[in-house]
Amino acid sequence: MAMNMNGHQIGRLRAALANLKTVRIEGQPPYGVDSLSEVIDRHDLVEASIDFVKLTATGFTSDGVKAIAALARSFRDPDSQLSHQASNPTLSKFIASEIMRRWHSSDVTMIETSELQELAPSVEAWFARFNQVKQHVVPCILFLQQVPPIKIGPVLFFHAYDFPTEEFGITPQEFWPSLGEGETVANAAVRPGGFYFERLLEIAFRRDANWLAIVDVPGRADPESQRSADAAADIALGAIQLICPGKDMRKIARTTGRSASTYRADVYRSPNGVSTPVANHTPALSRSPEMIDLHLQNSKPMLESMGRRLEGFLGATSNSYNLDAAWCNAVYWYHEALAEDLETVAAVKLETAIEVLFGAGNNKESTSRMLQGIEGILGLRKDHQIEPGNPVTVKQVVAAISTARSRVLHGTWPTLHNDLPGSGGTFSLSLSDIELIARNLLLFYPIYLESYQAKGQIDDTAKAFLDWIVSQRRSAISAATSKL
Repeated sequence: MAMNMNGHQIGRLRAALANLKTVRIEGQPPYGVDSLSEVIDRHDLVEASIDFVKLTATGFTSDGVKAIAALARSFRDPDSQLSHQASNPTLSKFIASEIMRRWHSSDVTMIETSELQELAPSVEAWFARFNQVKQHVVPCILFLQQVPPIKIGPVLFFHAYDFPTEEFGITPQEFWPSLGEGETVANAAVRPGGFYFERLLEIAFRRDANWLAIVDVPGRADPESQRSADAAADIALGAIQLICPGKDMRKIARTTGRSASTYRADVYRSPNGVSTPVANHTPALSRSPEMIDLHLQNSKPMLESMGRRLEGFLGATSNSYNLDAAWCNAVYWYHEALAEDLETVAAVKLETAIEVLFGAGNNKESTSRMLQGIEGILGLRKDHQIEPGNPVTVKQVVAAISTARSRVLHGTWPTLHNDLPGSGGTFSLSLSDIELIARNLLLFYPIYLESYQAKGQIDDTAKAFLDWIVSQRRSAISAATSKL
């Protein structure tokens, strides 16, 4: 970051200062929320700080807030590391507080440009504070069974009973206090979790979340660090869903996200009487701990590759950042799709996952890149049958997927419908068709990307990557054919 601000930045700072106000708070104390809000609104203050000693409110008008937002954007190039460290609202909040601290009592017209230049090193120092790694703990609904920890890049999942309490300065006895005679967890005098984790475990267990993820987030302001931890946990859960497919894995989730109850009880009345169906949606309920652990161990190389994608994306350290980011964003959409009850919405999210994976810019390009991706990654050209014995071609399925998404999003097919849009009478597109294609593309993308990197390819664009994997596959087929 340059230590000196340019003319545009100085102009925005002066615009912010011109819209900085300090007003008196009148009336008798105590000052309730309503009375303070009335003072702020009456003087068109959008961002304000209250001084109860001096009985003043200092803040910016709407024009001042816009100038600060523009100034904040000028410090954050979208392609720079700074854009990952803090969002524009977070930086704007700091700049606003810094302006008020420095110049709230100054005559704006008398402030020299040299003095305004002091804001730049303050912003630089503020960003420099974010050089540490924060370890966030995120409760998750995962396996009911206790299996060894699962590592996916910067995300490490622990069953609650295996959580490394000592790393957070808590003894196992404090984290899991012994119950006295006649005590239960519900009425115990001392709650599980100790000083730091009591509330988190209380919320987690209320949602049947038996797993805690430790997420290492490098170099973020607090709000962005928390959001990044949540997103990383979602992507890691999506990776587990890719590795461990099945309807019984659809409900794994972050409890602070779109988690649903693991049990469902319904009551409805009909002419036949009252019915009370109960369903248990606990993930992987019928899978033994040994089977789960064996499956994860056998998939370890693939999980490690996925973890490298997530680590490169989260730390913005990857040499193929855009390609890693595409995979992470696509897995996020895949994870979101599996949480959907409506097939129409799930289909939209699955198709979006594929579009995001290949960086499509429009419908035509989306279809072209989807066909390229299926050929390069799955080895199926557009005129190939989607599966043996099925006359439907890849091209027909891709067209049907794109059409289904378009019709749902543009309102020519109702969202609240039990079926997906038809496929012109040639075949009936099912959600499982889209899910299978999306899953296979997401599973094998990291493997091809690592090969792409190992071959010294440095073009960090979806088109270059797709062109490369298609050319590699065609060359391999040509070489194999020439030997016959």
